[in-house]
Amino acid sequence: ADIGGVWTIAGTPANFSVGAGVARIAMTAPGSSAAASVAGASTDTEVRFTVGIDRLVTGGSFFSSAVGRRVGTSEYRAKLRILTTGATELSIVRTANGAETTIVTTVLNGLTVAPGERLQIRFQATGTNPTTLRAKVWRVGVVEPADWQLTATDATAALQAAGGAGLWVYLSSAAANAPVVATFDDFWAGTTG
Repeated sequence: ADIGGVWTIAGTPANFSVGAGVARIAMTAPGSSAAASVAGASTDTEVRFTVGIDRLVTGGSFFSSAVGRRVGTSEYRAKLRILTTGATELSIVRTANGAETTIVTTVLNGLTVAPGERLQIRFQATGTNPTTLRAKVWRVGVVEPADWQLTATDATAALQAAGGAGLWVYLSSAAANAPVVATFDDFWAGTTG
């Protein structure tokens, strides 16, 4: 990170790279995942970044998440899914005790992705007991939607504390054309104010 601390990665180190100001994560096999996070201690966090993939996934889906709060191994995530057709879905999920639970989800009608195109993800996790969660996704170069596409609240005990931020990717186990390389740029995390 330019400022704000050192990244911690989860996954095969050789699959992570940075060049020309862009971060890349290669998912080399179906069912592979990777994550990168920065430490922090906030209950009022916004995360935003751009993401793209070098090819659409054949036979499966690609997932990218903005992590708005990471406490231990538990997380709140805004989870983008890109299907084989380039169609997109957005969910707000939590992970706790090794299990992922979808809190709310929507199909992003009219937002399809081609290889090399980039999408902007913006996610907020604010407050505790409950935490308010807001997410939106739009194409880079298009005006940001005025309204949040998803909003929810959640009071899962493991996540009602200050935490860090980051990103997570996953290539579904049904994918037939690995490797798929995800690119990330303009990562920013800070308070919502």
